[in-house]
Amino acid sequence: MTQSSAPLTPQERYEDLVDELSGEQGVEPPQGGRGFGRGARFDANKGTPMKEWFALAPDSALPWLPLASEALAFARTSAPR
Repeated sequence: MTQSSAPLTPQERYEDLVDELSGEQGVEPPQGGRGFGRGARFDANKGTPMKEWFALAPDSALPWLPLASEALAFARTSAPR
């Protein structure tokens, strides 16, 4: 985790989140590119937004790791078996 007296930038928070979750089973770090779902509501090119999609403002004070962990747990329980 990045340590400093100044608040973390969104990029630093994101990097910390990737570091924390990349060891989880089934979780792989993103591979470059333009950014997954970066510009707007994600629709997977199907024309209708995904109901489960969640976006958080980069400067949000909400803690990212608990939210991402909750989303991961939800995805695991919602995944087809």
